[in-house]
Amino acid sequence: MLKRRSLYNAGLRPFAFSVKENKGWESAGENVTYTPAENSETHHSLKWTYTYRFENDEVYFAQFVPYTYSDLLNYLKQIKGNSEVLRMERLCKTLARNVCPVLTHVPVSYTHL
Repeated sequence: MLKRRSLYNAGLRPFAFSVKENKGWESAGENVTYTPAENSETHHSLKWTYTYRFENDEVYFAQFVPYTYSDLLNYLKQIKGNSEVLRMERLCKTLARNVCPVLTHVPVSYTHL
């Protein structure tokens, strides 16, 4: 990590997902520190303590809650709804061949021409 300052020093914690608990991503960890890395003038280290709640659990950690492509499409469909002033079209395809949508706001005066 290259940033000298971090929200981790102001209380942000990493996120964890427990497969056995299956409650979704949650802030996790105690004693979170973000400090300069040893023997480096530019890099920093993020360290924390995590207590496992279940034996033989599989736990994933993330800097932020992961946001999937499906999450994006569901959100865009939700805000688009039956709106007459929003138009959702395909802008292009990504390298993974997913549709990259674009939302266009159409002024109300143009929707009834």
